[in-house]
Amino acid sequence: MMRYFWTILLALTALACQGRVSDTPQPPSDPIQPLVDQLRNEAIEWDGTYDGLVPRIAKTAQGAIADALCKHGQDAMPALMRALEDGEKFAAAHVLLSWNSNVSYSVGPGEWNDLKVDLYGDGAVTYHPDEKQTHTLQEKWREWQSLGNWDKYNNPQMVVGALRNDMVKWRAGIGGYSPELNNQLARRIRFWKYAAVLPLLDAVSDPNRYVAAHVLLTDLSGVSYRAEPPRWNGLYVNLRGDGTVELDPADVQILRGRWLRWLSSRKDAETSTTLQP
Repeated sequence: MMRYFWTILLALTALACQGRVSDTPQPPSDPIQPLVDQLRNEAIEWDGTYDGLVPRIAKTAQGAIADALCKHGQDAMPALMRALEDGEKFAAAHVLLSWNSNVSYSVGPGEWNDLKVDLYGDGAVTYHPDEKQTHTLQEKWREWQSLGNWDKYNNPQMVVGALRNDMVKWRAGIGGYSPELNNQLARRIRFWKYAAVLPLLDAVSDPNRYVAAHVLLTDLSGVSYRAEPPRWNGLYVNLRGDGTVELDPADVQILRGRWLRWLSSRKDAETSTTLQP
Protein backbone atom coordinates (compact mmCIF):
# COMPACT_ATOMS: atom_id res chain seq x y z
CA MET A 1 0.00 0.00 0.00
CA MET A 2 2.81 2.38 0.92
CA ARG A 3 4.50 1.53 -2.38
CA TYR A 4 1.44 2.71 -4.31
CA PHE A 5 1.24 5.82 -2.17
CA TRP A 6 4.83 6.84 -3.01
CA THR A 7 4.32 6.05 -6.70
CA ILE A 8 1.28 8.33 -6.89
CA LEU A 9 3.06 11.08 -4.91
CA LEU A 10 6.06 11.03 -7.26
CA ALA A 11 3.82 11.18 -10.31
CA LEU A 12 1.90 14.17 -8.92
CA THR A 13 5.19 15.91 -8.07
CA ALA A 14 6.47 15.40 -11.63
CA LEU A 15 3.27 16.83 -13.10
CA ALA A 16 3.47 19.84 -10.81
CA CYS A 17 7.09 20.47 -11.84
CA GLN A 18 6.16 20.23 -15.50
CA GLY A 19 3.40 22.75 -14.94
CA ARG A 20 5.76 25.17 -13.24
CA VAL A 21 8.33 24.87 -16.05
CA SER A 22 5.78 25.51 -18.74
CA ASP A 23 4.49 28.54 -16.86
CA THR A 24 7.97 30.10 -16.58
CA PRO A 25 8.20 33.26 -18.74
CA GLN A 26 10.51 32.72 -21.73
CA PRO A 27 12.96 35.39 -22.86
CA PRO A 28 11.58 37.37 -25.78
CA SER A 29 12.87 36.33 -29.20
CA ASP A 30 14.79 38.79 -31.41
CA PRO A 31 12.15 41.02 -33.01
CA ILE A 32 14.53 42.47 -35.61
CA GLN A 33 15.88 39.51 -37.58
CA PRO A 34 12.42 38.22 -38.63
CA LEU A 35 11.65 41.67 -40.02
CA VAL A 36 14.91 41.76 -41.97
CA ASP A 37 14.23 38.24 -43.26
CA GLN A 38 10.98 39.52 -44.79
CA LEU A 39 12.44 42.82 -46.07
CA ARG A 40 12.64 43.38 -49.83
CA ASN A 41 13.83 46.27 -51.97
CA GLU A 42 10.18 47.04 -52.83
CA ALA A 43 9.81 48.49 -49.32
CA ILE A 44 11.39 51.70 -50.66
CA GLU A 45 9.91 53.90 -53.38
CA TRP A 46 11.64 56.82 -55.10
CA ASP A 47 10.83 60.32 -56.23
CA GLY A 48 12.87 62.30 -58.72
CA THR A 49 13.43 65.96 -57.79
CA TYR A 50 15.58 68.82 -59.06
CA ASP A 51 18.07 68.02 -56.29
CA GLY A 52 18.22 64.31 -57.10
CA LEU A 53 16.59 61.09 -55.94
CA VAL A 54 14.56 60.98 -52.73
CA PRO A 55 13.58 57.65 -51.12
CA ARG A 56 10.42 57.11 -49.12
CA ILE A 57 8.77 54.16 -47.41
CA ALA A 58 6.15 52.47 -49.56
CA LYS A 59 2.56 52.38 -48.28
CA THR A 60 2.45 48.60 -48.53
CA ALA A 61 3.06 45.57 -46.32
CA GLN A 62 6.72 45.82 -47.26
CA GLY A 63 6.68 49.47 -46.26
CA ALA A 64 5.30 48.51 -42.86
CA ILE A 65 8.30 46.22 -42.37
CA ALA A 66 10.68 49.05 -43.28
CA ASP A 67 8.87 51.40 -40.93
CA ALA A 68 9.18 48.90 -38.07
CA LEU A 69 12.92 48.59 -38.70
CA CYS A 70 13.24 52.38 -38.66
CA LYS A 71 11.69 52.44 -35.22
CA HIS A 72 14.33 50.01 -33.95
CA GLY A 73 16.97 52.59 -34.87
CA GLN A 74 20.59 51.55 -34.50
CA ASP A 75 19.60 48.27 -32.83
CA ALA A 76 18.69 47.09 -36.34
CA MET A 77 22.07 48.02 -37.85
CA PRO A 78 23.85 44.63 -37.54
CA ALA A 79 21.02 42.70 -39.18
CA LEU A 80 20.64 45.34 -41.92
CA MET A 81 24.37 45.21 -42.62
CA ARG A 82 24.11 41.47 -43.18
CA ALA A 83 21.18 42.10 -45.53
CA LEU A 84 23.47 44.08 -47.84
CA GLU A 85 24.73 40.72 -49.13
CA ASP A 86 21.29 39.85 -50.50
CA GLY A 87 20.43 41.29 -53.92
CA GLU A 88 16.71 41.33 -53.02
CA LYS A 89 17.29 43.34 -49.85
CA PHE A 90 20.46 45.39 -50.30
CA ALA A 91 18.89 48.62 -51.60
CA ALA A 92 16.24 48.80 -48.88
CA ALA A 93 18.82 47.84 -46.25
CA HIS A 94 21.15 50.59 -47.45
CA VAL A 95 18.42 53.25 -47.27
CA LEU A 96 17.41 52.16 -43.77
CA LEU A 97 21.03 52.10 -42.63
CA SER A 98 21.46 55.64 -43.95
CA TRP A 99 18.39 56.86 -42.08
CA ASN A 100 19.11 55.00 -38.84
CA SER A 101 22.73 56.12 -38.69
CA ASN A 102 22.02 59.82 -39.39
CA VAL A 103 25.01 59.98 -41.74
CA SER A 104 25.39 62.85 -44.17
CA TYR A 105 25.34 61.83 -47.82
CA SER A 106 25.22 63.15 -51.36
CA VAL A 107 22.40 62.73 -53.88
CA GLY A 108 22.28 63.21 -57.60
CA PRO A 109 20.72 61.93 -60.81
CA GLY A 110 20.73 58.14 -60.74
CA GLU A 111 22.55 57.90 -57.40
CA TRP A 112 21.71 58.24 -53.71
CA ASN A 113 24.42 57.85 -51.08
CA ASP A 114 26.49 55.70 -53.49
CA LEU A 115 23.48 53.53 -54.39
CA LYS A 116 22.84 53.47 -58.15
CA VAL A 117 19.13 53.70 -58.99
CA ASP A 118 17.43 53.81 -62.39
CA LEU A 119 14.07 55.55 -61.89
CA TYR A 120 11.51 55.33 -64.70
CA GLY A 121 8.55 57.58 -65.48
CA ASP A 122 6.02 55.15 -64.07
CA GLY A 123 7.82 55.01 -60.72
CA ALA A 124 9.44 51.65 -61.38
CA VAL A 125 13.10 51.30 -60.43
CA THR A 126 16.03 49.12 -61.38
CA TYR A 127 18.91 48.50 -59.01
CA HIS A 128 22.28 47.06 -59.82
CA PRO A 129 22.94 44.25 -57.33
CA ASP A 130 26.16 43.22 -59.04
CA GLU A 131 29.21 42.24 -57.04
CA LYS A 132 30.87 45.65 -57.39
CA GLN A 133 27.81 47.60 -56.18
CA THR A 134 27.07 45.37 -53.19
CA HIS A 135 30.77 45.20 -52.28
CA THR A 136 31.03 48.99 -52.33
CA LEU A 137 28.05 49.38 -50.00
CA GLN A 138 29.22 46.64 -47.65
CA GLU A 139 32.65 48.28 -47.36
CA LYS A 140 31.01 51.66 -46.79
CA TRP A 141 29.00 50.41 -43.83
CA ARG A 142 31.79 48.30 -42.36
CA GLU A 143 33.88 51.45 -42.37
CA TRP A 144 31.09 53.42 -40.72
CA GLN A 145 30.68 50.76 -38.05
CA SER A 146 34.39 50.77 -37.36
CA LEU A 147 34.59 54.52 -36.96
CA GLY A 148 31.42 54.59 -34.90
CA ASN A 149 32.99 52.22 -32.38
CA TRP A 150 36.54 53.49 -32.50
CA ASP A 151 35.84 57.21 -32.34
CA LYS A 152 34.45 56.58 -28.86
CA TYR A 153 37.74 55.09 -27.67
CA ASN A 154 39.99 57.25 -29.88
CA ASN A 155 42.09 54.23 -30.82
CA PRO A 156 44.43 54.76 -33.82
CA GLN A 157 45.62 51.14 -33.60
CA MET A 158 42.18 49.76 -34.36
CA VAL A 159 41.42 52.26 -37.12
CA VAL A 160 44.72 51.50 -38.85
CA GLY A 161 43.82 47.83 -38.49
CA ALA A 162 40.89 48.37 -40.85
CA LEU A 163 43.07 49.61 -43.72
CA ARG A 164 43.34 47.49 -46.86
CA ASN A 165 45.57 47.79 -49.92
CA ASP A 166 42.62 47.92 -52.31
CA MET A 167 41.45 51.16 -50.68
CA VAL A 168 44.24 52.92 -52.60
CA LYS A 169 43.30 53.90 -56.15
CA TRP A 170 46.12 54.66 -58.57
CA ARG A 171 46.21 57.19 -61.39
CA ALA A 172 48.87 57.62 -64.07
CA GLY A 173 49.74 61.21 -65.00
CA ILE A 174 52.47 63.27 -66.59
CA GLY A 175 54.46 63.32 -63.35
CA GLY A 176 54.09 59.58 -62.79
CA TYR A 177 51.79 57.57 -60.58
CA SER A 178 49.64 59.20 -57.91
CA PRO A 179 47.66 57.35 -55.21
CA GLU A 180 44.20 58.34 -54.00
CA LEU A 181 43.25 57.37 -50.46
CA ASN A 182 40.65 59.70 -49.03
CA ASN A 183 38.01 57.59 -47.32
CA GLN A 184 36.83 58.16 -43.74
CA LEU A 185 39.53 55.90 -42.29
CA ALA A 186 42.31 57.81 -44.05
CA ARG A 187 40.89 61.18 -43.04
CA ARG A 188 40.74 60.07 -39.41
CA ILE A 189 44.33 58.83 -39.51
CA ARG A 190 45.53 62.10 -41.07
CA PHE A 191 43.72 63.97 -38.31
CA TRP A 192 45.69 62.02 -35.68
CA LYS A 193 48.97 62.76 -37.49
CA TYR A 194 51.96 61.45 -35.49
CA ALA A 195 49.76 59.52 -33.06
CA ALA A 196 49.04 57.15 -35.96
CA VAL A 197 52.66 56.65 -37.05
CA LEU A 198 53.49 53.66 -34.82
CA PRO A 199 50.33 51.73 -35.82
CA LEU A 200 51.10 52.54 -39.47
CA LEU A 201 54.64 51.18 -39.04
CA ASP A 202 53.12 47.92 -37.83
CA ALA A 203 50.75 47.95 -40.81
CA VAL A 204 53.65 48.24 -43.26
CA SER A 205 54.62 44.71 -42.17
CA ASP A 206 51.20 43.36 -43.19
CA PRO A 207 50.93 42.24 -46.86
CA ASN A 208 47.24 43.21 -46.83
CA ARG A 209 47.82 46.75 -45.52
CA TYR A 210 51.35 47.82 -46.45
CA VAL A 211 50.37 49.86 -49.52
CA ALA A 212 47.77 51.96 -47.68
CA ALA A 213 50.10 52.36 -44.69
CA HIS A 214 52.98 53.45 -46.95
CA VAL A 215 50.82 56.05 -48.69
CA LEU A 216 49.65 57.50 -45.37
CA LEU A 217 53.12 57.50 -43.85
CA THR A 218 54.35 59.39 -46.90
CA ASP A 219 51.60 61.97 -46.36
CA LEU A 220 52.18 62.33 -42.62
CA SER A 221 55.97 62.45 -42.78
CA GLY A 222 56.20 65.07 -45.50
CA VAL A 223 59.21 63.28 -47.02
CA SER A 224 60.20 64.06 -50.60
CA TYR A 225 59.97 61.18 -53.05
CA ARG A 226 60.04 60.18 -56.68
CA ALA A 227 57.01 58.87 -58.57
CA GLU A 228 58.38 57.62 -61.89
CA PRO A 229 56.86 54.29 -62.95
CA PRO A 230 57.17 51.56 -61.93
CA ARG A 231 57.94 53.05 -58.50
CA TRP A 232 56.14 55.45 -56.21
CA ASN A 233 58.31 56.44 -53.27
CA GLY A 234 60.05 53.08 -53.46
CA LEU A 235 56.82 51.08 -53.83
CA TYR A 236 56.58 48.93 -56.95
CA VAL A 237 53.32 49.64 -58.78
CA ASN A 238 52.41 48.27 -62.20
CA LEU A 239 49.17 49.91 -63.31
CA ARG A 240 47.74 47.73 -66.06
CA GLY A 241 45.57 48.95 -68.90
CA ASP A 242 42.44 47.37 -67.38
CA GLY A 243 42.89 49.36 -64.16
CA THR A 244 44.20 46.49 -62.05
CA VAL A 245 47.43 46.89 -60.12
CA GLU A 246 50.38 44.54 -59.76
CA LEU A 247 52.39 44.85 -56.56
CA ASP A 248 55.56 43.20 -55.27
CA PRO A 249 55.17 41.56 -51.84
CA ALA A 250 58.94 41.78 -51.39
CA ASP A 251 58.43 45.51 -50.80
CA VAL A 252 56.98 44.79 -47.36
CA GLN A 253 60.33 44.34 -45.63
CA ILE A 254 62.07 46.99 -47.73
CA LEU A 255 59.50 49.66 -46.90
CA ARG A 256 59.39 48.77 -43.23
CA GLY A 257 63.16 49.22 -43.06
CA ARG A 258 62.90 52.59 -44.75
CA TRP A 259 60.26 53.85 -42.33
CA LEU A 260 62.11 52.57 -39.27
CA ARG A 261 65.19 54.50 -40.41
CA TRP A 262 63.04 57.59 -40.93
CA LEU A 263 61.58 57.23 -37.44
CA SER A 264 65.00 56.90 -35.83
CA SER A 265 66.14 60.06 -37.61
CA ARG A 266 63.39 62.22 -36.12
CA LYS A 267 64.91 64.67 -33.65
CA ASP A 268 62.31 67.33 -32.94
CA ALA A 269 60.82 67.25 -29.45
CA GLU A 270 57.20 67.20 -30.50
CA THR A 271 57.60 64.09 -32.62
CA SER A 272 59.74 62.17 -30.16
CA THR A 273 57.24 62.88 -27.38
CA THR A 274 54.21 61.96 -29.44
CA LEU A 275 55.70 58.72 -30.71
CA GLN A 276 56.21 57.15 -27.30
CA PRO A 277 54.57 53.67 -27.27
